[in-house]
Amino acid sequence: MNKSASYYTVGITGLSVILIFLLSSCTVISKNSSVTPGDDNGTATLKKAVYKLWKARSQRDWATVYNMTNKDFRNSVKQEKFVSRGEMKNVSDYDILSIRPIPGTKNEYEVSLRFKIIKMGYPLNPTVSELWLFESGNWVLNKSKMRTNKPF
Repeated sequence: MNKSASYYTVGITGLSVILIFLLSSCTVISKNSSVTPGDDNGTATLKKAVYKLWKARSQRDWATVYNMTNKDFRNSVKQEKFVSRGEMKNVSDYDILSIRPIPGTKNEYEVSLRFKIIKMGYPLNPTVSELWLFESGNWVLNKSKMRTNKPF
């Protein structure tokens, strides 16, 4: 074997090793990005969390709703108090209208929803905006910064 052939073999082997390394790095990045708030997969996991919380609301499973709130809120409101008062009773037929990142934050999104609720025997279809926070690897409802829809 001449020198040029051995250089060619070493070059091809080196490029193959580099290519394999780069491809394996991309795989690791892809697996880790599934929980990043800003990408499509993060939005998909956010949607799942929102639907899980609203399903719990519709089933009046207040313990699940409480456990899906942010840590600061859970530290300031005891679970027994939260469960005893309940919130948004008689909720059904909920759907996400939009998901938008909160400017200036990396891990907080505003989720707008429309839902059906029965108040005094009348069906209503209000919309609500909730703040969701990516906290400790999970999406949680940020009840510490709840927005209210006031007409003025």
